[in-house]
Amino acid sequence: MTLKWNLVTKHMRPHQQLEAKIGEKVGKLEAHLSHFPPDATHLQVSLTKHPSRDWFSAALTLQTPPATLHAEKEGIDPVPVFDQAVKALLREVDELKAILRRKPAAGRAPVAPPSAT
Repeated sequence: MTLKWNLVTKHMRPHQQLEAKIGEKVGKLEAHLSHFPPDATHLQVSLTKHPSRDWFSAALTLQTPPATLHAEKEGIDPVPVFDQAVKALLREVDELKAILRRKPAAGRAPVAPPSAT
């Protein structure tokens, strides 16, 4: 599957290390999205630098057929901020897949079915 994605930056230009990290993490997301139709999924990566201080924001919006997932993190270095945002988005993807499979997410206690009276 090839995930369609685009990068939007504000008040900054992504350096080579950041572009390589984005490509690597998009590949990791593709592996988790193999069950979704490739023509219906889209990822938007938004990187913003605060205009007057060294503070970065990374926002990821993933559009899939059943839901739109969003993760946003902030910090002083764009690469770790982007990594944290990807990890948060992967957790949301795992939760969505668990819901679609009608199973509880990892680390959560299973829900007992309602008793028949």
